[in-house]
Amino acid sequence: MNEIQGIDKVIFSKLPERRTVLIEGETGVLKTTFVLECLKHCLKRDESNICVFVSLKEDKNFYYSHEEFGDFINNKRLFIIDYDDIIDRIGTTTKSRDMFDGFSSILSEYYEKYGDKIKILAIDPVNVMETDIGDDNIRRVLFHFFSYISELSTNNWIVIERGDNLSNQTDKLPYHFLADGIIRLGMMETLDDVIRYIEIVKMRGVNHSLKRFQLSHKKDGIKILSAIHES
Repeated sequence: MNEIQGIDKVIFSKLPERRTVLIEGETGVLKTTFVLECLKHCLKRDESNICVFVSLKEDKNFYYSHEEFGDFINNKRLFIIDYDDIIDRIGTTTKSRDMFDGFSSILSEYYEKYGDKIKILAIDPVNVMETDIGDDNIRRVLFHFFSYISELSTNNWIVIERGDNLSNQTDKLPYHFLADGIIRLGMMETLDDVIRYIEIVKMRGVNHSLKRFQLSHKKDGIKILSAIHES
């Protein structure tokens, strides 16, 4: 994330390693784009770096044909896990379709093989896995899951979908408490436009701004612009 244009306006020091950061917001606020930009910068920074992206919205074939990521995938530097991979692992006839356990089982194989070369784990969006876990178990599983990824040698980027069209369960779960950082992306109306913004809600051990900053996305990537002065 340190390479994103304008990030120094928002975060005043380098993000420490082995952190779990939530990227939250409604549909259309660039959550996936933001995470993919972080992966791209990490892979370009060092040819030995490896990233794992768990895509629970898009089929992994979508990324295989993606111009920016095809070479990284072919060179085994970017690994994509999708929803079908997890279902195939746990089996559709399993009594408790525990998505988190299925995910952990697959991920462990990558870490056993590549170890510290894996620099970023990203999951987009983690809410999808809630639907296959009963209400009585979800908090226990979340604590177990966050404990598991916090022990990994990676920075973990966890996307959370927010919005009126989603289950209210997400808002009742302890994601904010369990994460080291929270980056909120959103949209807001100004006098003559609708703009996207970025806001750092929490980032343990890092000095950061509490202001909202305008977020731009063009061909050259994401850029953080000036602070938004709200009336």
